Amino acid sequence: MNKLFKNITFMSAMTCGSFMISCQQQELSTLIQPAANDNEIVQAPPVMIPELKLSNFGKDSLIYDANGRLKRVLNIVGYLTLRTEYEYATNSVVAKYYENDQIEVTKQWTLENGRAVKLVRKYFHAPTVSGVSTMNVDYHYNNLNQLATLNTHDGYKSTITLSYDNLGNVAKVLFVNNTDQGDKFENLVKFDYSEYVGGPTEPAKGTINNLHVFGPHALDWIGDPYLPIFGKFGKNLVKKVIPTNSTQPCSYAYVLDDKGYVKEKNDLSKKGVIESTEKVKYFNPVSNR
Repeated sequence: MNKLFKNITFMSAMTCGSFMISCQQQELSTLIQPAANDNEIVQAPPVMIPELKLSNFGKDSLIYDANGRLKRVLNIVGYLTLRTEYEYATNSVVAKYYENDQIEVTKQWTLENGRAVKLVRKYFHAPTVSGVSTMNVDYHYNNLNQLATLNTHDGYKSTITLSYDNLGNVAKVLFVNNTDQGDKFENLVKFDYSEYVGGPTEPAKGTINNLHVFGPHALDWIGDPYLPIFGKFGKNLVKKVIPTNSTQPCSYAYVLDDKGYVKEKNDLSKKGVIESTEKVKYFNPVSNR
């Protein structure tokens, strides 16, 4: 597992500010046609009102293809341009991560029923590795469509276990090395949540759990914060992330707009002072109607 974490710094940068703010669920609006006669009413097919899509999270800009799938994520920091390109096939998704124009990481997920079940992750230009470093990951889900366990192998084997609270939020992520001498504890990440004030009738508004689960404290190196291919996560907002190997927890607060969407995520200091703010923006994809 120690080897697994050598590349976290780079992947944290790739997902900085980051996955997946969920978008507003689609609503149906029915058009009623005039009756052909007194005994017959003809109803037109429902019109789908486009769901809002995430366009910006902090310095990340999200670009979609004509089918509404995520095509590219850009993050420009000074002279450095971080770019992720996504390619789709029937049963797979490939993400290619670039630093300026040099490719650093590729991730190819195999899908079953729309969920990631396998990953081949290749890391290029590792300073301590001669040539390309490759990792294989298997994803397993429970009967609630929640990501339950992951098995990783890159010469070393490890098991990652996710547990959930009664609202479906990720409560803990446990990292264990599987050695010839037995299982060895590596790390434990805990998550605390605040009530989502958007209300239970529209629970997907402003949800950003993926951005934490697949962020710098947990699974950023084998996940993606913006791809909806990792099963079902909870609806509440993360207020605190507590890694065992960190000296203090990371705390967050949010600002919602009048429709219940998160428009700002604030990182808080130990004393509760805002240290940094990430703006969140959405767009209405009318062209995808």
